[in-house]
Amino acid sequence: MTETLSLLRAITLGFTCLLVGIGIGRFGYPALIPAVIKAGWASAETAHVAAASNLAGYLVGALAAPLIVRWIGARATVLSCLWLTVVSFAIPATPLPPVPFVALRFLSGFTGGALMTAVAPMITLMVGAGQRGRANGYAFSGVGIGFILSGTLVPALADRDLAVAWLAISAVLALMAGIAWQALPRGDAPVPVASAKEGTSNGAAVGLAIAYCCAAAGYIPASVIFVDYVGRVLGLGLGVGGAIWVATGVSAVVSPLIAGPMADRYGVAPVLRTVLLLMGLGAAIPAFTSVPWLLALSGMLAGGLMIALASLVSGRAREITSADRHAGLWARLTVLFAVVQAAFAYAVSGFLVVSDNYALLFLAAAATTLSGLAVEILASRARRSP
Repeated sequence: MTETLSLLRAITLGFTCLLVGIGIGRFGYPALIPAVIKAGWASAETAHVAAASNLAGYLVGALAAPLIVRWIGARATVLSCLWLTVVSFAIPATPLPPVPFVALRFLSGFTGGALMTAVAPMITLMVGAGQRGRANGYAFSGVGIGFILSGTLVPALADRDLAVAWLAISAVLALMAGIAWQALPRGDAPVPVASAKEGTSNGAAVGLAIAYCCAAAGYIPASVIFVDYVGRVLGLGLGVGGAIWVATGVSAVVSPLIAGPMADRYGVAPVLRTVLLLMGLGAAIPAFTSVPWLLALSGMLAGGLMIALASLVSGRAREITSADRHAGLWARLTVLFAVVQAAFAYAVSGFLVVSDNYALLFLAAAATTLSGLAVEILASRARRSP
């Protein structure tokens, strides 16, 4: 029998797991790269390969999570991933050879992908239908909190003492893992998990997947090259670029806190579509202006709202499919997002090698996101038609 969680316990579980796996597990390392290279603990090539391995690990973890849950149970999967993430940041507190250093970054990516895949269905299944929006929204704000910590506290610590920075991150991760441990359901298999390859005939699910993938592509400029564009290309300086990045992080924290209760009150679908619309409009802003406050608004909409979108996509996936297929659908959506995100990150880099037309890039990002919104609406309407 599935154990029911209180709203507070579900939020605590989701918040801590996503802060550990995504907020710090994925976003914590990039902030350490300059210090790692400067201290001579790794070459630039090794540091960058490790960053790429982190993304690859995320994809593999998302793919493997349903199989691992079937094998050892949801509770053991979550606990293993939490503590392995702690280990992956504690061991590099001393200089390592390139292979184990890269392998540990792959591990932290793997655990992040597995936690994202396993935890979200656990939350939505174990709270009441009228609380799912808040549970998802508040839980996903953990990603934004980790994002802000990774962009502010981590570089400050790394500039002073690199070993202390690694250990401080590990201590925060261990604290969050301990809290998550206490919030976990006592039952071993609370979530019925379908295979990540298991599909659905639901046209709304296909439309949702396309919209999520389009958003994954459309938010790449805001999340990958935007600070460099503002600081170097526009000549506004890294201070302005950094401030916009912090504003994006604040949006990543606040937006799911707002979107979750709104989804409970007005329905997941309309709130999800509003977020997609705002993301598309935000992505287009830099094509028309270089005013700093408008650029900050662009970062907050096109980049920061992605965390709210992820929470809404998880809620919408549960809404349009059965409980026993939700975990499989969410796993598939997570994998698709990771693949599209990585592919378009490379595509944007390749585009900028042959062209410096940033306006075209931002407009393409906006058009991609808005196209996904249109497909999702049409697919949902087709599902309701007799």
